Amino acid sequence: MAEKRAKTTLMIGEEKDRISKLPDSLIIHILSFLSTEDVVSTCLISKQWKFMWYYVPNLSFSNSNLANDPKKFYNYVDNYLEHRKRGMYFVPDSAITSFKLCMDYSYERINEPHLNKWLALIVVMKVKELDLYLKKGKNYHGDMYYYPLPKTLIVHARYLTILKLNSVELDSHYSFSFPSLKTLSLSYVRLVVNDVLDNLLMGSPSLEKLQLYNCCLSNDHHDQLLINIQQSLSLKFLKISLIKDLVEQIKVISLESLYLLGVSFDKIELSTCKGIRILQLTCCWGVEDSSSFENLISNLPLLEQLTLCNGPKRKLKRVKISNQHLERLFVINRYEDEMTVIIKSASNLRIFSCVGNIKFGL
Repeated sequence: MAEKRAKTTLMIGEEKDRISKLPDSLIIHILSFLSTEDVVSTCLISKQWKFMWYYVPNLSFSNSNLANDPKKFYNYVDNYLEHRKRGMYFVPDSAITSFKLCMDYSYERINEPHLNKWLALIVVMKVKELDLYLKKGKNYHGDMYYYPLPKTLIVHARYLTILKLNSVELDSHYSFSFPSLKTLSLSYVRLVVNDVLDNLLMGSPSLEKLQLYNCCLSNDHHDQLLINIQQSLSLKFLKISLIKDLVEQIKVISLESLYLLGVSFDKIELSTCKGIRILQLTCCWGVEDSSSFENLISNLPLLEQLTLCNGPKRKLKRVKISNQHLERLFVINRYEDEMTVIIKSASNLRIFSCVGNIKFGL
């Protein structure tokens, strides 16, 4: 009986430690999905795990647990990155390929040196993915303050393939150099001058996907300041969602998918975007005359899928669809006033879906 209990205890012990028998590469892959704080705590498991956290390439820091003690959070990240920096000398495979920073409390200018140091280190370690989520702070005058990206990142992050920025400031003091960048997402980013996007695209020759969400100009109370997206030879996907209409023209020859919300498509210029296959438009600012929209659609020779949504300030009550290449049409109108859609000419149309108060005809 005692022998049976001993055997059972041994089996349970082996069951509990089964994960340690996995290959190190698989363990590191599993740890990559955890927060960095949780990964570091695994060093207490056993001698085998003591330095395992040095090999995890994905770093993820969040101050959610230390929101009331910012100093402690900054010290924690400082110490961690200093350990990883020293680890480069005795752990050859200690690479940092992904860095995610989420700070839920308002950013303070006094902490700028910390962020600059962190970004400088991960650039040296050839980071490929960077996700920087901050909250806007205020200066002594009560004005909104955004974290300005340092020169180290703008000029030397040559290995970046994915860059996601939230509540930072972009300026043109330095020439952007992101030769490997494929995906760029800007949310609540302040553009100091209105040619920043052009300069950013010029410095990102491999960029394929660009998303702009509620970005603004530093002095965007002047209506004449507009964003002109012109410089790109590789961009295929573009999504723009704004609370204020800042876009006048989009000149991207290689563009295949375009999503616009908060952009007045009655004045937007798309004459050079002949390769668009997927187009989604959400009318927010109101359009009295639908002829500009109809011309826009008819002048896209490769358009296969069109989604038209009416926003809360919509005035587009009647629209005609004319495009010989169009295959899929989706119309959404979630408001009380009826919207009339007339299929004027679309010989290849296979799918037509309507949601909301819509009347259609041929």
